[in-house]
Amino acid sequence: MAQSEWPALIRRVAGVNGFNVPDETVEELLAHIDDASSFLEGVAAQYPDAETYEELTVSVDMGDIQIIGDIDHLHVTPDAFVITDYKTNRVGQRTTEALAEHYRPQIMSYALALLESDPEKDIIANLRFTTVGETELFQWSRGDREALETELRSLEEAVEK
Repeated sequence: MAQSEWPALIRRVAGVNGFNVPDETVEELLAHIDDASSFLEGVAAQYPDAETYEELTVSVDMGDIQIIGDIDHLHVTPDAFVITDYKTNRVGQRTTEALAEHYRPQIMSYALALLESDPEKDIIANLRFTTVGETELFQWSRGDREALETELRSLEEAVEK
């Protein structure tokens, strides 16, 4: 589908779901799509031989709880899992660094699930804030699996209180 057809598609999908989408919203959506697409092209260029997955559902079982999530894009290299997750937040007065900390448990869950499938890989996680075109990076080495699990368990305990 040509990019010029995207506005009509957005309006069609919205209409089917009972929504009217103003022109400003269509423009905003197109800007998010353009930023995400450009960023992903750059990541793909860094890892040209990687296996690529989109909207990959992963889960991690932590005994009493199971965490399930969808990774927007995943590149799998011989040495690493490279996660790209898009955030469309309006940043406002907050920094992307502060927002990234809010999403850290989500990304940690993805990392732990991926390390369960292959504990010999490192994790590189890009949180792309498409509103401002900025990326926050999280990295864990293959040796961080236990620390990730411990931190997620402590967050679980804090939520239960």
